[in-house]
Amino acid sequence: MASSSSKKIPCYGVVTFALNAADIAKACELGLLRQNLPVQQVDSTQEDFGIAYARRGNVGAEYHGSQMAIQLRCKEYAKACDFQLLVQHISSKGQGGGNAKYVCKKLNRQPFFDKTVTNEDMSCPFSINVSGCDGFWKISRVNFCHNHIKHVGFSSRSVAEGTVARPIKDKRNTTQNLKNTIDLVETKMLPLYQGKTDKMVEMAISEFLVGEGIEVSTSAISRIKRGIDDDNAVERLENYQKLESYLKLRKKPGSIWRFDKEVDGTFKRACFLPSIGIRVAHKARHLYGLDGAHLKGEMNNYGVFLVAMAKDYNNHILPFAFSLVPVQNYDHWVWFLNIVKEALSSIERFTVVSDRMKGL
Repeated sequence: MASSSSKKIPCYGVVTFALNAADIAKACELGLLRQNLPVQQVDSTQEDFGIAYARRGNVGAEYHGSQMAIQLRCKEYAKACDFQLLVQHISSKGQGGGNAKYVCKKLNRQPFFDKTVTNEDMSCPFSINVSGCDGFWKISRVNFCHNHIKHVGFSSRSVAEGTVARPIKDKRNTTQNLKNTIDLVETKMLPLYQGKTDKMVEMAISEFLVGEGIEVSTSAISRIKRGIDDDNAVERLENYQKLESYLKLRKKPGSIWRFDKEVDGTFKRACFLPSIGIRVAHKARHLYGLDGAHLKGEMNNYGVFLVAMAKDYNNHILPFAFSLVPVQNYDHWVWFLNIVKEALSSIERFTVVSDRMKGL
């Protein structure tokens, strides 16, 4: 006797799947698919038709800060391509890791291509597999094929019955457009709280949304705050990744910069000494100070500035070396000081002063 928990094999029908080139282009536009990653779009009889896969690599063009962040991006893609997304599976692991699978949601009266199979038994082959490790989430596999006419907004009940209209809820997509609400709170409300979601209590968010004509539940408010945090995490990751390209744009000869990456290619630490700063350090007194400063606002918990300063003969403090590191510790300070030492290599003797900084 078969186990009641045995996994049901999905039925996709025998009719050729539909693969829309516009869907693939939209995936590239949203960073869910790398531009140089091929997707087989010619032979629909092959098993790899419409599938993007990069072994253990990232199918997407970027990493995401959490499962929720990558899920919101996938939902944005589904909405743009006229279908709805369903979270079929999700599992969490320690240290911000896990796996998830998103599939095309089967809607009421969905018109599938294969008419020989009942709608109840049919499923769509579209799927997105994602995985995360240490807070970095990637797309591991995508099947872009569909076996039905795409349309968003089916309702199980007709919009009108006789001459009496149904409630307005039946006329719209019942999947709450959480992304638009998150954008609204993030744009208009978050700046009033110094960019920190922990200062925005549920009552304040609820009153703000009511003022905007939106009523949401307590659980939705929690998802809104979590969504904002996820968006910020993604933005931080993307901005840190862009830092290397900014440093490469240095115009003045004589500037020194370093950019270290983790094993997975993400930001580790960076350092920049402008040429004007190096010249000032050579001309000033050969007495240099060190300091560490936390980043402002919401970024306070996500990095520390290490700074080296000189003092000219008019007693002006002149910062000339800057480093962005995750935390103050011995390893990061030694790395920073070696770069400063390289910039001051022509000075035979100099003195360094610090005020008991962490790691020194």
